[in-house]
Amino acid sequence: MGADQVTTVEIDPDLSAQAARNLKAAGFSPRLVIGDGLAGYAETAPYDRVHCTCAIAAVPYAWVEQTRPGGRIVAPISSASAGATSSSWTCWATAPQPASSPAAPDT
Repeated sequence: MGADQVTTVEIDPDLSAQAARNLKAAGFSPRLVIGDGLAGYAETAPYDRVHCTCAIAAVPYAWVEQTRPGGRIVAPISSASAGATSSSWTCWATAPQPASSPAAPDT
């Protein structure tokens, strides 16, 4: 996979600019989008993988729609009682289906 196959979404323009500088210094040039990551980025979907680096309470359906069947969504899921835990789902059709069990996400 080359950098031309990677899209990153950041809501903060200053942080996105710093990320662009850091990535360029490291020799990478992915597509950088300023926007709400919860909405994903449909223009270059479908994606093989969606990786989220901030804790979320639930997987946004936009990510499911933008992940190809059999693709993976990986995100830290946060709940008031459990704190943050890392979870992973495999997407089949237009609904996330856990890879190991119909009852719980992969961990």
